[in-house]
Amino acid sequence: MRPATLVALFSALPALNGCYGTRAVPVTQIASLKHGDRGREAVLASGLRGVRVGPRSWLRFRRWDGSRTPWFEARKLRVNDRHVVTAEPRAHSAAPTTGIEGLDWALVAGVEVNELDLEESLVGITAGTAAVLAAMMTEAFVIGVIGALSGGHLQVNDLGITRGALESVAGEALKRPDEDPAARSTVLAAPTTEESPARPLFSPEARRRDLCLVTVSSEGGIDGARTFTSVGGVAVGLRLVDLFELGVGARSSLLAPTTEGEPFRLASVPFVRFGLHLDLTAGRRVALAVGADLGGASGKVNARFLYGLRVRLTDKLQLGLYPWNPVATSGSVGRDARSRLNLIELSWLL
Repeated sequence: MRPATLVALFSALPALNGCYGTRAVPVTQIASLKHGDRGREAVLASGLRGVRVGPRSWLRFRRWDGSRTPWFEARKLRVNDRHVVTAEPRAHSAAPTTGIEGLDWALVAGVEVNELDLEESLVGITAGTAAVLAAMMTEAFVIGVIGALSGGHLQVNDLGITRGALESVAGEALKRPDEDPAARSTVLAAPTTEESPARPLFSPEARRRDLCLVTVSSEGGIDGARTFTSVGGVAVGLRLVDLFELGVGARSSLLAPTTEGEPFRLASVPFVRFGLHLDLTAGRRVALAVGADLGGASGKVNARFLYGLRVRLTDKLQLGLYPWNPVATSGSVGRDARSRLNLIELSWLL
């Protein structure tokens, strides 16, 4: 396998190996699912972290007799006080659908939620990376043995062991649960005139924000390695599927004079941002931010290694704390090359 191909596959491994987990919630904790046109995810109060239900979640309902419905995508469900219904294909598109499927809330004993799980993802990334590394070492050992036994006459570059391990790990990435062969659904009768109309569980804005969230942020703080220089900046970005972040912005530093009589000067650096937003709670209130800002000015390139903690104060307002973020600058020597940013960021989530 070519080194460039191997590096590309390894780089994609953390993104590919996200893992979904399924958690069960009793009927006493699903009241929030009965209200339609939700502007954001529903958090069902079960367990330490709770269970998040977003537009991309999969749901199936458990009846009092123990039977289960097929899996449905949350964004396709419609709800009212009496029942939950869907006229869309099921989550498993191969499953046949006839009429309007649904279930009266009175028959629901609980719900199972399948959603991207941070703990499962971290375990999957760790195990997947270990499996690929083991395959690489095995392949290198076998190739070395073949070369030694043949006296260098037999040249083998790729046995397919590493490639097979990568394909196997990627095949398990983002895997959703299989359909229960015993799952059954109910075809509902036409609603009565007294019944309130069923509304989508999530509003169009919630479905859009779940896929693509626009962020507008401003930041301010100090550079602790430059005799506490004041720093400020602005940025605009996209948060895709509540995980990947892309953005552009500019950051300015107020530099003190180096000689007597020299005025203060403002140094600005435009940058592009690549990062991950890792939610720590089901309600997406607290998250870790990791990534990098790549920028340049005056013929020099610098990279800020971004890490910090984000807290969502309201549905559209987020506070970020980034302590001691190092900045590396190409072609620089001396104290000016050792930047350490300490920033507070305020973001609007649109």
